Amino acid sequence: KTEKGKWLETDNIAIEIRCRGKKSGLSITEADWWFHILTDNGKVKGMLCLPVDELKSICKALLMNKKAKRIMGGDDKQSEMILLPIKDVAGLIGKLF
Repeated sequence: KTEKGKWLETDNIAIEIRCRGKKSGLSITEADWWFHILTDNGKVKGMLCLPVDELKSICKALLMNKKAKRIMGGDDKQSEMILLPIKDVAGLIGKLF
């Protein structure tokens, strides 16, 4: 997934889990790894690369700790996403297993 410049303003990334009422994104991926590309004005500034199972655990942990929240966004606000603070994602990598 490519995260455009909004992450620079909010220090958050958005992980899609549903779209138009159906599971999507992280909820249905069959991939082993999740690549989250951070861009600014079309230029890659960095990337998060995590095993899908670890990202799911991080999402659950941050939602339980109320550091993450579910939001609606995307085209016509039809996508349900988990908004994750980048610093908290980085702080949990490898610590949940």
